[in-house]
Amino acid sequence: MPVSVVLDINIGVSAAFSPFNSPGRCVELAVSGKIRSITSDERLATLREKLVTRAGAPAFDADAAVGAPRLASLVMRPAPLPKPVTTDPEDDAVLAPCLAGREDLLIAGDKRHLLPLGEFGSTTTVTAREFLQCCEQRIAGMD
Repeated sequence: MPVSVVLDINIGVSAAFSPFNSPGRCVELAVSGKIRSITSDERLATLREKLVTRAGAPAFDADAAVGAPRLASLVMRPAPLPKPVTTDPEDDAVLAPCLAGREDLLIAGDKRHLLPLGEFGSTTTVTAREFLQCCEQRIAGMD
């Protein structure tokens, strides 16, 4: 069974602009089915909004960047967290699927709120580079 992950919005933004960097490789692994990605419509809409308004991506490119993860991920409707965990509601929205789906890993680029958590419930928070380093052999065995 593939490793089950939640990808932080920052991973999606980075992957959209640099598909061959560590975040891009993580998204590619999700799209190829080598890891199991969990997301929500709310998080995909937030990713699209950030690509267009903050990163200046054309709407067509943002739609394409969101489309592949939508097709490759389990899209769920997680309940909101019982109480805030971070000071950023968008980051709490990233954490909600971790509780609902009991994911193995949260792959994050948020150094301010998400990465410092270390663990959230049974989910461990790691950077894209850490994920690729620790899972490299397991992923290579899937090729």
